[in-house]
Amino acid sequence: MLGLHKFMSNNDKKEQKDMGDGIARMSRSLARKIATHMGLLEAPCAFQARIGSAKGMWIVDVDDDGLDDDDWIETYPSQRKWNCDFQDVHHRTFEVREWSRELRSAALNTQFIPVLEARATAPQRMRDAIAHHLANGLREEIGGQLVAMTHPTNLRGWTHRGFDRSTLGHVPFLGALPEREEDAVSYMLDAGFDATKCRYLRDIVWNSQKRQAELLKAKMNIKIPRSTYAFMVVDFTGTLEEGEVQLAFSSKFQAEGESDTLLDGIDILVARAPAHFVSDVQKVKAVFRPNLKRLKDVIVFSSKGKSPLADMLSGGDYDGDQAWVCWDPEIVANFTNAAKPIEPDLVGQGYLRKSNPSFQSILNTTQDIDGACTDFIHSAMSFNMQPSYLGIATKFKEKLCYLERGVDSERAVALSTLVSLLVDQAKQGLLFSREDYDRLKRDMNMRGKEPAYKNERSSRYEYRNRDGFMHILDYLKFEVAESTIADVLKQFYDALHGKGVEVYAWDKDLARLWDEFESQKNDSRIIGRLMTALRAQVSDITNEWKVVMRAGAKNDHTHLEFAAKVKEIFQKWSSFQPSPELMASRQVKPLLDSWNGDPALSKWELLKASTMFKLSYEKSYPMVWRLAGQQLAWMKAMMSRGALDVSAVAVTAEMWSILRPDNKRIAALHARRQIGHETESLAALEEVTEYDENGTQIDDA
Repeated sequence: MLGLHKFMSNNDKKEQKDMGDGIARMSRSLARKIATHMGLLEAPCAFQARIGSAKGMWIVDVDDDGLDDDDWIETYPSQRKWNCDFQDVHHRTFEVREWSRELRSAALNTQFIPVLEARATAPQRMRDAIAHHLANGLREEIGGQLVAMTHPTNLRGWTHRGFDRSTLGHVPFLGALPEREEDAVSYMLDAGFDATKCRYLRDIVWNSQKRQAELLKAKMNIKIPRSTYAFMVVDFTGTLEEGEVQLAFSSKFQAEGESDTLLDGIDILVARAPAHFVSDVQKVKAVFRPNLKRLKDVIVFSSKGKSPLADMLSGGDYDGDQAWVCWDPEIVANFTNAAKPIEPDLVGQGYLRKSNPSFQSILNTTQDIDGACTDFIHSAMSFNMQPSYLGIATKFKEKLCYLERGVDSERAVALSTLVSLLVDQAKQGLLFSREDYDRLKRDMNMRGKEPAYKNERSSRYEYRNRDGFMHILDYLKFEVAESTIADVLKQFYDALHGKGVEVYAWDKDLARLWDEFESQKNDSRIIGRLMTALRAQVSDITNEWKVVMRAGAKNDHTHLEFAAKVKEIFQKWSSFQPSPELMASRQVKPLLDSWNGDPALSKWELLKASTMFKLSYEKSYPMVWRLAGQQLAWMKAMMSRGALDVSAVAVTAEMWSILRPDNKRIAALHARRQIGHETESLAALEEVTEYDENGTQIDDA
């Protein structure tokens, strides 16, 4: 067991906890071969995996120079779940679940915030520091899109941020445009539309931004630039002293205009969710030890002391748990550690009871082996079918702390203890019923109040007490987030809709095909009848759209009623064909492009779309785009041959669903536009590279 040494007394050995619960080592050679098999460009220093009966975390041996081809792996008793002889080939297979990766700035879990305030030497300064990061993050997210509106390529890169494309192999459509507004924006940008000129594109960008702002406020995503999440591992060499940790990065960690490759000689905070006790966030000293330099993108904890640091963080261990690490000076300097509170013995007090009968104990009371098996299965199923109170207790604890204005009262500690026990209820064989829960609340006179920050909106009367007190999460959501979002959205709206801003519903490129056929109708009776029929169909569809939308089908892709109505009208529009008499004409039949494998892009469908656009672009342009957007985008792309004399590029739906913008290339293009080199060849952009502190080019593939 890691943590024991030969000079320990027997009493010390009894009190000593395993300092390496769930973790072991492997050779560097084996780590390289695993990485190669997985297709990784570099071998990570840590793998979360399973092999045979063991599961947990494996790190490379820092004492292994990796020069030989010696492949080995070790397991510790804390990792082994059963006795394994490794005879089966599957038991000798290293099954990787996760591995250490390049670290990025992280968001602050809202569970940590009350603890940070509770342990702050100056609570108001802690509020101000967190509020500063929240406001900055919101301005960056919302204001950043305003900056991106300056050019379609910038907006394309920005739109891709914060959401993943469909995993269906294609992007779902509603009518003739992608269902999600973010995808619709990308679709139109890819076709050559510009949000500073196209009214419909501007409007969906605005709607998307408003919805994103509401999500940002609801999620309370407070990004702390100088923070990250990293796997917790342990120092097997015993180099780190108790209270010391090491965090080194495989590449430069950039935050707030600075970059670091390691943290050394500074205090940092470490925590793990869920943080129920005030001791679940700890201040420790970050140091760098050269012999541990191979352990990058993980946080290395000391193996010295009587209790592992991971265990102090919400009962964590080293089998794959991640720690939130923060080195923001305003937050760290204002924080003081708390000792772990004394937890009440809820089992000894009878609120929870152990029930873990072994099969042998059942067999001793039953004459029949079949009966013993039946009783054992019945006992196991009955135990696992009991309702879980983990979520109920967790939510009530939040309400109690909200009412009591703190997280470290005797009642809060009791509920935190209960929650920590219920997390491992199945493993420990603990019984806990509704009666037990009610008795605990009654005995300790526990009461709670629904937090205002759980609501989408709230008045000051609801979240500000008579003495002026506001819970920190209420303050952040309703005072900081709401005012910041309102301010930035107003700037965004003024930039899109203000005086002097010229965007147009009209686009001559989309009416060219209509113009071509309209000019032929005086010379051809067939074409004249065709265009008359098209006009009538557009008029009918437009009238039906107005009636349906006026009847209450909210113009929002997230509402099922709207989606159903769009599909119904789109089916009518897309199925409209020339009359049989016109279809027999040599002038009309070729319009259907029988050779084309995609009927939606035949010349007939393009003509329909062009006609609908020409006749309805002013008063019914949302309908025009929802019913004919695919064809309009196709025509726009065909007209987008630019200054570089390059044609539009054909991409299949499956390939388009996996494409992502190259933000490095977008930034380079933006920089060249700023200095007037807009038409410079793309090959010249290869000169825009990044270098590390040693002058080595960084590859962001």
